Amino acid sequence: MDAVFEKAVQMVLAEPEPVLTLNNFDGVIVPPAFLHKLRARGADYSHKVKAKAVLGVTGIKETLINTYSILTGIDARAFSTEAEALAYLVSRD
Repeated sequence: MDAVFEKAVQMVLAEPEPVLTLNNFDGVIVPPAFLHKLRARGADYSHKVKAKAVLGVTGIKETLINTYSILTGIDARAFSTEAEALAYLVSRD
């Protein structure tokens, strides 16, 4: 997960304009150390993310997404389906 995250950060930073992102954590257990890394690195790329849709998070994980959004300043929202997430991202473009 760390390597994929770092690659994604580099891709976002390489874009000339802010981007929309879709993150799928469906079926993934996110360890606390990775959540810490997300929060810590968020400031490095938050200015390059217009909005972030997240799949695969429910319950307490959804609360963590809301906290992440507040801490990083990135408009991150959790969705139940890919269709909902994509509709949200299109509305933010």
